[in-house]
Amino acid sequence: VIPGGIIKKGQLLFEIDSRDYQTVVKQRESDLAAAELALKVETGNQNVARQEYKMLDEIVHDEDEELVLRKPQLENARISLEAARAALDKARLDVQRCRILAPFNAVIKEKFADAGARVSPTSPLVTLLGTDEYWVEAAVPVDQLSWIDIPKNNGHAGSPAQIYNSYAWGDSVSRQGSVIRLLGQLEEQGRLAQLLVSIEDPLGLHHTSQPPVLIGSYVRVVIEGKQISQVFPIQREYLRDGRNVWVMNPDRQLEIQPVDIVFRTKDIVCIRDGLQDGQQMVTSDIPAPVAGMMLRTAEMPEEIPDRPESDDALSASAGDSQP
Repeated sequence: VIPGGIIKKGQLLFEIDSRDYQTVVKQRESDLAAAELALKVETGNQNVARQEYKMLDEIVHDEDEELVLRKPQLENARISLEAARAALDKARLDVQRCRILAPFNAVIKEKFADAGARVSPTSPLVTLLGTDEYWVEAAVPVDQLSWIDIPKNNGHAGSPAQIYNSYAWGDSVSRQGSVIRLLGQLEEQGRLAQLLVSIEDPLGLHHTSQPPVLIGSYVRVVIEGKQISQVFPIQREYLRDGRNVWVMNPDRQLEIQPVDIVFRTKDIVCIRDGLQDGQQMVTSDIPAPVAGMMLRTAEMPEEIPDRPESDDALSASAGDSQP
């Protein structure tokens, strides 16, 4: 039992002198035997009382029947027997508690008692950290919660997540996790929602090729969102005025089209309505865009007279995207 030690569920950690408790167990066993004997004796006395009651017939009043049949004495013997059994169970439990076993697979964080120390039932002995699973607290913008699958009950799998720690593992290494819960309050400083992401076998005890996750580490979490079908994912810089895109029509003229934005990230915007397959989207900046102005692609010769300098264009195609 040393800090940093890996222990398994059921492993013995501490043991105290149990001789005093073993003595109490023997006393309680004796009390139980006496209570069982007393119940047998009282049961026999009741049989005798029942025979005498039959001989007395109508001489005994109804209100005296219980006393004549010794029913209170029999009930008291039964109660004493149950109390003796409970006392014996308590004494045996005290003996079991003289041995402190690991309640789960864990790593030892702190140790508070050494061999020979005197301890009480409230004395701290050791602090354990479970090694089967760690939880990562991830901060997420509130408007993105609808794209994340968050379980409501135990046993349901949430959205998968990748956990990165570039400082400790490098940029190309990550650990797999999954969303398990949404905390009930916002993060105080940034007012962001807080999710719990579960990582199984965080220390890599069963899969030694996995890098260990250390308690208190700052990590980056990438959560896989729900799939969005039939959208155009475009670079955010190609979104004009926050709600428009520029396209070149078949007559090589500029069109400014409003679009319906389904999802956006720092770099990508997913558009559902406002674009069509095969349209050419203008990706170059135009200093003074005017609808209807003539355009050309980089491959076209400069053959358009008396028009502003033309711009590059790209073809946008519908497809699937994941936020």
